[in-house]
Amino acid sequence: MAPLTLIETPRLLLRTSDPAFAGAAAEFYARNREHLARWSPPHRGETISEAGQYEALARTAGDIDAGNTIGWWLFRRDAPAIAIGQLHFSQIQRRAFQSAMLGYSIDTASQCSHQRRFCP
Repeated sequence: MAPLTLIETPRLLLRTSDPAFAGAAAEFYARNREHLARWSPPHRGETISEAGQYEALARTAGDIDAGNTIGWWLFRRDAPAIAIGQLHFSQIQRRAFQSAMLGYSIDTASQCSHQRRFCP
């Protein structure tokens, strides 16, 4: 069964990882470098460049085709060209074990905190 390539909610568009999002992904990581630093491995400059993201997204697309990964990039409906997050299930194990690793990140400007009553 192929993963859903687009999931729509009232506020978000979740699009399957695709090398076409390389520019948006590079901007996301550049914009959130400090915010994500304590959870992410250090990135060399080229890994968060558009070319580096194109290569990473192409690898992810291959993993999706192989059934090892399922992932989406999150875009706001009112700003569909700007990536605000991503989530991926990787290291998918089938059969009796049925497990996967979940990775996700959200743009610092889009996250909700327990101190704010309303989220953007």
